[in-house]
Amino acid sequence: MEKPLVWIGSSLVDLKKFPEEAKEVMGYSLHVAQNGGKADNAKPLSSLIRGGRVFEVLDDHKGDTYRAVYTVRFGEVL
Repeated sequence: MEKPLVWIGSSLVDLKKFPEEAKEVMGYSLHVAQNGGKADNAKPLSSLIRGGRVFEVLDDHKGDTYRAVYTVRFGEVL
C-alpha cells in the first residue's frame, strides 16, 4: 500500500521550483519510498540522524545540485 506524502512548510512549493528533470528524479525516488523501497540515489543522513530513517535524494543538473529529504520515521506517511 502506497504511503501518502505529507509536505512540511514550503517543501512542496520549493520542489515545484526545481527544473523538470530534477523534479522527475525526486518524484521517482519519493514514489519508490512510498511503496516501501529505497531508490539508488537515496542515501541515509546517518551523519545527522541515527537510525537510518531519514534519507536525502540528490540530483545534479546543469552544474547545480538539487536535494530532497524525507523520513520513514512515521509509519503511516512519508
